Amino acid sequence: MSYQKLRITRTLKKAAAALLTAAVALCTASEVRAVTDGEMDQARAIAAKYYIRYVNDGAGYLDNWTPASMAELEKKLANNTDRQNFKAFKAAGQPGDYAGWDKGKLAEYWSSTFFADNGSKLDAKGAQNGLCKKQIKQGVEAMKVVAPAAATAEPAPAAETGPATATAEEAAAAEAEIAEAENEVALQQAEALQAEEEAKEAPEHNRESSGTWVYIMILGILVVVVVGLVIFASRTMKSQTDGDDRKRHEKETREAEETEIVEEPRKAAVQAAPIAGDVKMREKYAEILAGKSEEIRSLTRQLQDMEALAADLKDENRRLKAEVERLRNDETRHADHRQYQPRHQQPQGAAASPQTSGEHREVYLGRVNSRGIFVRADRHAVDGQSVYKLTTPNGTTGSFTVIKNPLIEEQLLEDPGKWLAGGCFAKDIFDTEGRSEVHTETPGKAVFSDGAWRVERKAKIHYS
Repeated sequence: MSYQKLRITRTLKKAAAALLTAAVALCTASEVRAVTDGEMDQARAIAAKYYIRYVNDGAGYLDNWTPASMAELEKKLANNTDRQNFKAFKAAGQPGDYAGWDKGKLAEYWSSTFFADNGSKLDAKGAQNGLCKKQIKQGVEAMKVVAPAAATAEPAPAAETGPATATAEEAAAAEAEIAEAENEVALQQAEALQAEEEAKEAPEHNRESSGTWVYIMILGILVVVVVGLVIFASRTMKSQTDGDDRKRHEKETREAEETEIVEEPRKAAVQAAPIAGDVKMREKYAEILAGKSEEIRSLTRQLQDMEALAADLKDENRRLKAEVERLRNDETRHADHRQYQPRHQQPQGAAASPQTSGEHREVYLGRVNSRGIFVRADRHAVDGQSVYKLTTPNGTTGSFTVIKNPLIEEQLLEDPGKWLAGGCFAKDIFDTEGRSEVHTETPGKAVFSDGAWRVERKAKIHYS
């Protein structure tokens, strides 16, 4: 018999002895109360409370309150919706084999097993809500439940295995340990018989648990069977030599090395393939993104050019309309002037033109566009549009200054780049912070050409 077999035999016998000791201790222990009907009812009420709370958001009145029973919970319900949910929960039923449960088993059932078994009968808002189940478990665990006594036995030590063949001295020591284990089993059996005798003389409330001795007898038979199996196994096991173990170990090592040599390149190739694919995919997306970005920039530039052209066309349209209106007004004014002029002063031939009359006229001009053209010209200042006042003696040239008007000056100072930069210059024309007035130091010069007033020389201004 090898040393390994002897150690296994000794360990199994000690395990059987420990099992018998645990059974005796279980039967001789004093009776301890398990989960009662009242505790089961309270746990069920706690589970029902949280189920109702999570099914109906309007059941907040149940918060910060723990029911002691299902009847107490039913009285607490304040609306028909909660009563219907309570009725559905109650109809799901409860197990009847809870007498041997402890608190952990009780909490596990009402927080998990109950909903798993009755999920089709209950509302999913409560039955499948993880937070609901967590609060049920915490509520049940907070109850005072005295768990049934559990048999405690020292765990059997793990069987030690080793490839070495026992020497004669080790075999002798193992045989001695087996004999000692057999003595321990006999001693435990004797103690079990003595405990049985003492139990027969115990008070009446201990005799009520006499059915437990049936289990003890079964355990004793099982111990005998285990010992017989161990002896039989120890006789039939074949001894294995160091050479067989060494050969098997070498074979397994060689096969592992060969497998590793074959698998390593394949794993590297498999890992490299997705990486190469990802790189190509990223490069493709980068090219597509760059093309789209360039296309967007080109379209943006075209849009800006079209917007600028549209703005210039609008300015030109307004200017032409203003010029037509001005010419109509000048024609009307000149007709009136000729009508009321004395006959001895009426010049012969054509009427006197503005260029020869010597009359100074005022024209109100708008802002200057990027081509140096005043975008509009009016006989009277137009709110929000007129910026300059031009004085002309001949209708073709004149000098212009910024209109002095607090409302107009406030508008100009808000955006000098739009209203002033085209027709004026200053030391810092964009420094308008804290400024309220615009002063013209040197008037600008304008000329009427190609049907529009154009800037010939910008006006010099400063702020205050």
